[in-house]
Amino acid sequence: MPINAYQITNSANDPQGTSFMDATSPSYLVTELQDIKATIRNLSLNLPWQTLAGLLGPGWTGGLVWTFLGQTSASIQGDQSVATGTKYLKVGQRVRAFVTAGTIYGFVTGVAVSGGNTTATFSWDVGSLDSGLSDVQLAGDPAAASGGFNVYTTNLGNPAVDVISTTNETTIYTTSIPGNTLGATGILRVTMVGDWLDNLALSTLRLRFKFGGTTVLDTQGMRPSLTHATNRIPVVGHWLIMNLGNTGQQYISGELSIGTNQNANGLFGGAIGMGLPANFSPPVVGEYVGLAVDTTQAQTLAITAQLSSAAGTTEYKSYGVFTELFV
Repeated sequence: MPINAYQITNSANDPQGTSFMDATSPSYLVTELQDIKATIRNLSLNLPWQTLAGLLGPGWTGGLVWTFLGQTSASIQGDQSVATGTKYLKVGQRVRAFVTAGTIYGFVTGVAVSGGNTTATFSWDVGSLDSGLSDVQLAGDPAAASGGFNVYTTNLGNPAVDVISTTNETTIYTTSIPGNTLGATGILRVTMVGDWLDNLALSTLRLRFKFGGTTVLDTQGMRPSLTHATNRIPVVGHWLIMNLGNTGQQYISGELSIGTNQNANGLFGGAIGMGLPANFSPPVVGEYVGLAVDTTQAQTLAITAQLSSAAGTTEYKSYGVFTELFV
């Protein structure tokens, strides 16, 4: 019997239709099976739901919006697939949709990316999509909802972003955190990796970490070494954004580690086994206390890089940034 045939109230469930239940079965078994069916049906409806509507991102002008295509299909901007995109949409995922007739429930049966949009096909328990479609919401990961973490978004490449020949502040990573994602005690951990070519005397690299429109950490004009060199300098950063028992109160902490002009490919600092190099640069840490961003609304998280010189002998390559969600 399909799950959509199960009813949310015990007495409304038909206990028959299985090889071990019929009209002559003891009443306690009938009641037990009715209870099981009601529990399963309620679990399928009362899930943590996530909306994509209104999220901002590269090319998602005005925020994400679902577009009605047919009774079993709808599209949304950007690549929201598991294979190549944000990983929001995956086959087999439980969903609910708001249509003219009310709320319907079903599963994702297909995900296809084409022309800058993602088309999802669905199998509905009862009913279908119509032109009154206002939103399709995704069931959250039950394990994550009860405690755990997921890799939320990534931006990886070789490089993913190359900052060169410009002194403009350049975004190397941006993602939108949907409203209510963090709850009262959720944590976002952001990790970035890249390298910096510092073959120009007195050049600097400035990194800014932003959340909810506020620059919460800023390296200003950092210099990791005393002299310039042709070796590329590794840069690794970690940041934590945590709600402090309240969806509108956050604490931010960050650590940035930078190499030296003696970094050779495959080595830490100078030569392995030689101790700290002469131009050793220890990690730097920072914090932002008292941030009051309303995380019940979608908020943008971003990292930018800015060089002090547009000369081609200075460059920052971002190879990867990813965000993990702990709830």
